[in-house]
Amino acid sequence: EELVLKDDIEGFLLPVWENDNLGFINNRGEQIVKADEIISGETLPQQPHPEDRYFIELTDTYKFRHKGPFLFLKLNVPGVEQTQKVVFNKNGELIAKMPSEKASGFNEEGVITYEGGSYGFVDAEGRRVLDLEYDDISTIWDSNYMEIAKDGKKGVFDPVAEEVVVEIQYDDIEKRGWVEEELFKVREGSDKILFDKNGNKIAKLDFDETGRPSEGFISARKGERWGFINLSGEVVIEPEFDEVERFSEGYAVVKQDEGWGLIDKEGEFLIEPKFDRLSDTLIEGLYRFDLDAKTGYINQEGEVLVKGKYDILHLYSYNNSHVFIFEENEKAGLLSEEGELIKEPVFEHYSRPYGVGTCKQSAAYVAEDYLVFNKDGLRAVFHDGDFITDFKFKEIGEFGRPMKYGDVIQFKAKVEGEPEKGLYDVEDGEYIIEPGDYDHFDYLINNRARVKQDGKFGFVGENGSKEINPEYDYATRFQDELAAVKKNNDLKLIDRNGETIEHVKDFKKEIVSLIHLGEPEVYRLNRRYYFSKDHGWLRKPE
Repeated sequence: EELVLKDDIEGFLLPVWENDNLGFINNRGEQIVKADEIISGETLPQQPHPEDRYFIELTDTYKFRHKGPFLFLKLNVPGVEQTQKVVFNKNGELIAKMPSEKASGFNEEGVITYEGGSYGFVDAEGRRVLDLEYDDISTIWDSNYMEIAKDGKKGVFDPVAEEVVVEIQYDDIEKRGWVEEELFKVREGSDKILFDKNGNKIAKLDFDETGRPSEGFISARKGERWGFINLSGEVVIEPEFDEVERFSEGYAVVKQDEGWGLIDKEGEFLIEPKFDRLSDTLIEGLYRFDLDAKTGYINQEGEVLVKGKYDILHLYSYNNSHVFIFEENEKAGLLSEEGELIKEPVFEHYSRPYGVGTCKQSAAYVAEDYLVFNKDGLRAVFHDGDFITDFKFKEIGEFGRPMKYGDVIQFKAKVEGEPEKGLYDVEDGEYIIEPGDYDHFDYLINNRARVKQDGKFGFVGENGSKEINPEYDYATRFQDELAAVKKNNDLKLIDRNGETIEHVKDFKKEIVSLIHLGEPEVYRLNRRYYFSKDHGWLRKPE
């Protein structure tokens, strides 16, 4: 009687109504969740407003950590109070229900439940593992362990072993960053204690402050000085530093006597502590440093590649090589990976991947490791250590988005003197769509670009040739080799050659499905299926 399409547990699930009761079928038409009185038509308006299409909301169904097996469902009815949330396992069995305002944590083993002011835990089969007697239960980040709380104290529960591994007697449990090392750090008053994953007490941390573990080391402070301990709580690098960062790839950045340097796992300096700042992570095997308000780069052996004399310095990597882009007095230039000058600082500004800021941020990057430089008001593209276009473009790019689809790296560009933009193929160095050929055009997607001319839509190929004449009142972009087109109120799906997909050519009504492709309402489902009220499920042609 009513179909609402949403995402899945296995392929997808389709909510269906039968005799005012809600159930689910899978993509083979098999009933997964039986129609149940728990959520029924009595709770919903019998004649929902036509615009209220999705009056059932599935929540958390896409958050399956490690392919967890649960389906969360709650009511989302305009004008109707949301009263409860229910949880089904992958077999369609109801295993939990709770007020809809309560967040429901879950992991591979089961679901946290709530009732009458208390929390419990049920496994994937619906068996109650923890009774409803806890003040709070929460999942511990990126693990199956759970923090349990009662009477103001906290402990740790292992749902796999179905046992409490850290008794509920501690004031706090530091969850993030410790379970990865199979440790729990707990606080009892001012004391901090380490436990292993089985709940065995390892050590009392007799320090004023400790950081999170990394590569087998834990930063620890006594008084004003920092050092490192191992995972057994033993001091391995004496506390003699003003500040420390975590170990990364076998090294740690530390501050001593107001200067930053780099130490190894024995605490020996590889880079002496003489910089105002040193980046705490390697960037292509290098560390960025600041000294006297200038920036440079140094390797792990302490060899300075670029001296600290530039206002702004960025590392640009390609094909296992490096180029440094520097800025002086609001002009940008280029250095080789040995720090030798390649290009004088003559560029007004440039843009690069990942939105790195510059003195005058301008046109966006084209794709991946491509850069756009600006000189005398014109722009050129830089790639693989050299310019691959001349400084001839007045504009490059649009809306700051990377544009790479299929095998063609492209950007919308306007040459100086041209009133319109064209679609430019970076690697071939020529236009795919010449400026002024169409009133509007999109980027190539699946080697087809949607164009508009005199109010009609069509498509061109990657060489700019008309593949499908502009004759449609509306057309979606191509998705998975198919596009939806509309002409004189006739809605149909076409392939890349413009041929009608025969088994859906008679569609007159809206097509309903998961991902909206644009007006008119044409949708696809999981790259495999389409749906119509008139025709049911239709598999995408092979």
